[in-house]
Amino acid sequence: MPWIAGIDEVGYGPLLGPLVVSTALFEVADPAVDLWDALSRVVRRRPARDALAVCDSKLLHRPDDLRPLERTAVSFWNARDGATERTFFEFVSAHCPEAGDQLAAAPWYASPGLPLPFAHSPGALDPHAASLRETLRAAGVRFASLHSALVEPPAFNDGVRRLGNKADLLFETSGRLYRRLWDAHGATGALTVIVGKQGGRAFYADRLQALFPDALVLTSGERRGRSDYTVEGSGRRMQLSFVADAEEKHFPVALASILAKYTREGLMACFNRWWSGRRPGLRPTAGYHTDALRFLRDTEDLRRELGIEDRSLVRER
Repeated sequence: MPWIAGIDEVGYGPLLGPLVVSTALFEVADPAVDLWDALSRVVRRRPARDALAVCDSKLLHRPDDLRPLERTAVSFWNARDGATERTFFEFVSAHCPEAGDQLAAAPWYASPGLPLPFAHSPGALDPHAASLRETLRAAGVRFASLHSALVEPPAFNDGVRRLGNKADLLFETSGRLYRRLWDAHGATGALTVIVGKQGGRAFYADRLQALFPDALVLTSGERRGRSDYTVEGSGRRMQLSFVADAEEKHFPVALASILAKYTREGLMACFNRWWSGRRPGLRPTAGYHTDALRFLRDTEDLRRELGIEDRSLVRER
């Protein structure tokens, strides 16, 4: 059966917190299926009260209320076959398995973890997951996996110094997911990957060829809004497209955006809880530039007292 994957990133621009790049993978009967239509009994294309919305995470996320984001993220996660995770860090470890050393190095992730879900009461999302599981089955669709690459500030800084800029770091990080999909499903000859376009870049062929030296990268088209490639070799084949505003056009990309955003928001919740536990009344931060600078000013003396160096939590670019 064909495979369709969507890839998107969250946290490319902040000063604090991780970059998360996620892929949401579906097994489908028809590669042309519109998943919004196929799952319309339980899924909405725009935020809706008490419904599962699959859209750009920026539309779904509200800083003062994580429930809409969590409702979709956790319901899809638990609709997978064999989902057993009951804490947020079990969830992160399951889909970011290579991030363990980075997370272990940060003291704010060592404190008692969050449950899964953490913005809803226990069991509150079970009916959503059950309805979604039934709808997926009836539509002949399987949400096969979520896999993410996570880059905490120390690794982000190391990568930027090594590569020269953060755009190249983003491509390298995303490239690990392309390779993973290629290795796992390329032999089917029926793998389509849609990636949220990264900046204004239109030409990816040379970078893809370097990423897949054992294959041939064929260019189908390169323009500002969309760049399409076929990767072939060693008995494998993959259609790979970079699409502007892909979260609005492709269901798997929108879901990847939501799952990446939920992962980052949960990690930032742990970060803020740890710091506020050492400075009661400290305002939490989402990590973006202006407010991150405010947070760093508010914690300057505390960080000095605790011996926490800037490089452990602040991005250099």
